[in-house]
Amino acid sequence: VLERERTLLSQLGFIFHCEHPPKFLLYFAKALHLNEAIVKCAWAYMLDSMRLSIHCYYPGNVVATACIYLSFRNQRQAMPSCNPPWWELFDTSTDVLIEVCKAIMCLYTGEVQAKYVALTPRPRPAKKEELKAKEKEKEKEKELAREISRKEGGTKRFVWEREKNGSRDVEKDKERESRGKGEEVKEKPSVNQKEDVKEKQKERERDKDKEKERDRVKD
Repeated sequence: VLERERTLLSQLGFIFHCEHPPKFLLYFAKALHLNEAIVKCAWAYMLDSMRLSIHCYYPGNVVATACIYLSFRNQRQAMPSCNPPWWELFDTSTDVLIEVCKAIMCLYTGEVQAKYVALTPRPRPAKKEELKAKEKEKEKEKELAREISRKEGGTKRFVWEREKNGSRDVEKDKERESRGKGEEVKEKPSVNQKEDVKEKQKERERDKDKEKERDRVKD
């Protein structure tokens, strides 16, 4: 199928080669000895005709002759007088010439509206000032995040680091947290302090017993 595809399409009527009107227009202008104004106007009509699909239905020489005919009418200049007419010398019949001219003029009368493809604009490269402003905004955001972390989670982070390092002074860290918050904390007595308190209580009890014995002796 791939090998015979071209022959199949040609039998079905597909056209594989298309000749555009620019080269025909320049050749016809030299043959007719056209002035610069006519050639410029015909070239403008040809460029506008590219928006239409007439190039798919008519050959390039027909479109070129139609553009020259319209330029003569637009510039209000006399056409070359010859018998037969000059457009028939370029293999273009009168009926086909009128059809192509009407199709091109539809662009200017509003009967046919050309479709434009909306292209997405390319992103504009950022300037140095914009980049600096963005960097400053990012730095401000980082500073705010640091301040919030210091206010809210500074002490928690300290305890977490102590626990991570394997410290056993977690209770002291919690006391420091409460002190930082303004709470009153009662210090827990150590083992030596407890023994001192017990000895003082015993001494008081001994003193009381001695006073009782003295009172009995007096009596």
